[in-house]
Amino acid sequence: MNAEGVDGLIEGGRVDRPRALEIYQYKVTNRHSGAELEIISADSHGAYGHLLDFLLVDELANWRPTSQDFWTALISTAGKRRHCMTVVITNAGWLSSWTYKVREAVCGDPNWYVRSLRGSIASWISEGQLSEQRRLLPPQQYSRLWDNVWSSDSGDWISQADIEACLTLPGPVPPNTDLVDWSFACVDLGFKRHHSALVTCGMSVADQRLVVMNVQSWSPEQYGGRVDATAVAEGIFQEFFRYRLSYVLCDYHQAEVLAQQLCNRGVRIGCVNISAKESDLMARTMLRGFQDRRLALYPHEGLLRDLHKVRIVERPYGLKLDPPQDTDGHGDRAMALAMCCAAEGLPRPIAAY
Repeated sequence: MNAEGVDGLIEGGRVDRPRALEIYQYKVTNRHSGAELEIISADSHGAYGHLLDFLLVDELANWRPTSQDFWTALISTAGKRRHCMTVVITNAGWLSSWTYKVREAVCGDPNWYVRSLRGSIASWISEGQLSEQRRLLPPQQYSRLWDNVWSSDSGDWISQADIEACLTLPGPVPPNTDLVDWSFACVDLGFKRHHSALVTCGMSVADQRLVVMNVQSWSPEQYGGRVDATAVAEGIFQEFFRYRLSYVLCDYHQAEVLAQQLCNRGVRIGCVNISAKESDLMARTMLRGFQDRRLALYPHEGLLRDLHKVRIVERPYGLKLDPPQDTDGHGDRAMALAMCCAAEGLPRPIAAY
């Protein structure tokens, strides 16, 4: 319950505010019964010292890893009252999480009653809606959210069938093609352990299809153990003018100096900060692009290898691409493609040159 929730009760006519309630910034008091509602901060320090008769915990499986101390404070406080009732309402979560350990502990405790429902039992959710969710979500995420199955936090990324269905081009697409209306490129930079990758894409407005036109990559082995930033910059420069790109996007943390150098040579380039929100967007838009057949690829060996091995990881804050590190890099070509898929939804560049 929060202040907005109290206002909702009042506006709905369930409480007569002028006669019944005294509302303060962090407390609501019922004048007639003397009952009080106190709003406290959701941290472990504020949770100690309260004697509870009833504890209701909502969506425990979705609490962040850093919230375990808050749970510890709440459940230990509830134990101080002999007749305190604790109710936890949650959907399934992740097998590797601390919340799963809590679930396993109470399942074998005679003082707890545990009931688990499998599948969607809500009468207002149609089979058509479930089919849409099954198509749009990764299998593990659908299983967790709709089938209520505790799941591994990682799994297969894109099916072989989805990849093959999008292989509709015989080879790289030349400049000045009629297949696209405009083009751009995204760069995933790595210098020592990772590869650097440049993926050039074009957008077909008529069928809303993203066309992969060209893929380039640079490995540390080519340059004696460290990718030559000058070679990468030259590759981006040549690609920009060859394809007459609208812009180039890259990760701010790796490319600030390189972007400044390219700008001085006439390249329109922007740097974006790839945070958790942007990582989730990249994973979802590329997955949807393959599932909806809105991507057109050509058989580039390195890109296909990256797509086959990259996995998706589900975290409380969203999805994240998790490519393994090996001699072929860190899924760098797939990561650059994911940036291209999400380009329109990424925030405005924090540095544009």
